[in-house]
Amino acid sequence: MDTRALRTGHAGTTFYADRGPSVDDMPWCTSYADVEHVFRSKDWEQGGGGARDSYEFIGDGLLALSGADHFQRRRIEAALFRKPNLRRYEEEILLPVLRERLDAAQGRLELRSLLRSCLYRVSAAFVGLDRVGDGVLGEYLELIEHLGIGANMEWVVGDHRAALQRALGYKAEFMERFFRPSWDRRADLVARFERGELAEDDLPLDLITVMIRNPDHFLRWAPGVYAAEAILFHGGPVNSVANAIPHTVTELAAWLPGHPGQALTDPAFLRLCCNEALRLHPPTPFFIRRALRDSTLPSGLRVPAGDYVVLDIIAASHDRGAFGGDADEFNPYRSRNKGVKSTGIAFGGGIHTCIAMGMTIGDASGARDDEQAGLMVVCLRELYRRGMRPDSENVPEKSAVNMRDEYASYWVVFDT
Repeated sequence: MDTRALRTGHAGTTFYADRGPSVDDMPWCTSYADVEHVFRSKDWEQGGGGARDSYEFIGDGLLALSGADHFQRRRIEAALFRKPNLRRYEEEILLPVLRERLDAAQGRLELRSLLRSCLYRVSAAFVGLDRVGDGVLGEYLELIEHLGIGANMEWVVGDHRAALQRALGYKAEFMERFFRPSWDRRADLVARFERGELAEDDLPLDLITVMIRNPDHFLRWAPGVYAAEAILFHGGPVNSVANAIPHTVTELAAWLPGHPGQALTDPAFLRLCCNEALRLHPPTPFFIRRALRDSTLPSGLRVPAGDYVVLDIIAASHDRGAFGGDADEFNPYRSRNKGVKSTGIAFGGGIHTCIAMGMTIGDASGARDDEQAGLMVVCLRELYRRGMRPDSENVPEKSAVNMRDEYASYWVVFDT
């Protein structure tokens, strides 16, 4: 798949000349084999993410780390992604508000807005943000939207400097209104625990608390690391899932007429559909990597130590050598070559596989109602239970803000 069109209009600049050239001046790796190899190899380090234009937002966050630092950070934060905790987000936080909003619906809804208004509760609970309720929903979602632009600055189309200045204003508001008060409350709880006034079970299990309780690790970084980690994980449950579900609905709507009899409320089937839609529409268009030593990729591309490459996630996830001659088509029952993931490169690979993958699509064994299903599956199952289908009277609009494959609006109707 040719991704050149996606790069049209990209600013092609970086604010930090010492952190690498423009992506337009790097070789692009487009095959599944090359991209997967770089993700898994210890000969490469992170060369983008928080180390480039998005530094003020996610610099020193998990996405910007490599090697031992990356491994240690993942180990510290792994407790947040244990199945009982993820199941709590689904059953106790997401489903009640989703059902409430659907019960109040008048037969037609803009899907992305609906999902964001529900998923924001998961995001806030995961990070550990207080004072996040329906009374501040509009302002809160606006903050999320602009923080996401800052965190994904490498993919913004247009003037990066102007976009950065706007996003920094929203970051300051986010820190003042939500992050700092929540941090102070949890710091007090941890202090009381350390004095023996509270039990372990009295402490919340969220990102802010985890960071406070691991000072030996986080104090090695600049003070901005706390905000960076919160912003990185803050947007994931909201923006990534809300962007991915409309793609799944679109692909399924086109595929179902030729494949009748599918159980649209079966978690196992829905997970197959989510995996395939994420492969076709990965949330990240590309990643940047820097060679630690002279390297040769499976395609034969030779990269000297210190040079950068762009990992073209979209092209690699459409690679016919990995996914067959119909790689550009939606097929939840697709057969793949050995070692090729059903999601393509949507969640990265190797040690850099997205830590929130299970949170997004659940575990392969999670086919029963009593298993952790994944946020995408939970949302889709509830929507299809109510007879959701695309609204033929409202044409979906694609976003033009950045290079990510996402909708600006997507309307659906309900038959029941």
